[in-house]
Amino acid sequence: MTTSSFWLNTLLKSAVTASLLLVMTGQTASATSDQSIAQTAADFRQLRTVQGHFSGGNWIPDVDQWQGRKHRAMQTLAGYVLQKRLDTTQTRQLMGKPDDTIQADHPRYPEIRDHTEWQGAPAGQYWLYQWRGGHDQLVIAIKRGRVTATGWLNAWE
Repeated sequence: MTTSSFWLNTLLKSAVTASLLLVMTGQTASATSDQSIAQTAADFRQLRTVQGHFSGGNWIPDVDQWQGRKHRAMQTLAGYVLQKRLDTTQTRQLMGKPDDTIQADHPRYPEIRDHTEWQGAPAGQYWLYQWRGGHDQLVIAIKRGRVTATGWLNAWE
């Protein structure tokens, strides 16, 4: 075996060993992603308790500002629940109880359906999470117990 072959073989073995250790200890990209989502969800749940400008309080950039911490957390969570097609229990555990739920027979249902900027195929009931009071809200569509779409219902003021 040549010297370069020896080092290449050693390098490959090290890479395989490192990869196996990561998988065996759960240190994968998925685990990191899940930890990140868990932290984002915790931040969101905490920020939901803060009364910002649109809920009658003072202006708080983390809560009220476009692309503030709360807004970014909600965007991240919306993408996650849609990508994973979480069920209602998982969604509630992650994000907390919605601020409102709208069934298909509710008078506001067509307005929400038609004015929300959707990702996915909205159907079923809508769970509304307030970003800036009732002005701007994240809407999660749930049909047969699973997330089918997420979108933003904005006041555009």
